[in-house]
Amino acid sequence: MSEAKVKQSLANLGRALISLGDLVKKQNGEDYIVDATIQRFEYTYELLWKTLKRCLQYEGITTQTPKDTLKKAFAIHWLNNETVWLDMQSDRNITSHVYNEKDVEKIYKRVKKRYYSEILATYELLQERYKDLT
Repeated sequence: MSEAKVKQSLANLGRALISLGDLVKKQNGEDYIVDATIQRFEYTYELLWKTLKRCLQYEGITTQTPKDTLKKAFAIHWLNNETVWLDMQSDRNITSHVYNEKDVEKIYKRVKKRYYSEILATYELLQERYKDLT
């Protein structure tokens, strides 16, 4: 994996996090805010696991799937709470493939209370780790 691809992945993830953070900080739970938050969570999660995969590959660690990527990132202490990350993956799959209002509301609350902060912490760790890439 090239340094340029790692840098680009981190830049894309950073922009997605800003976008998601804008909604997470809103107190308004109207339907359109919930829907927009879920949509931004989905694409931020996708960018995150693909960024992790690229960073792991840059370090010489090969992964195949999102779950494999999360487990290997956890094994080298890039992720703090494996359960939260596996829950996040499951919730992302639920929101992407089945729309159920009860599930969406629960996932929205988890995005606001747990997932956003976990993604942000991981992003900051990766930013620090790769800050010297040219």
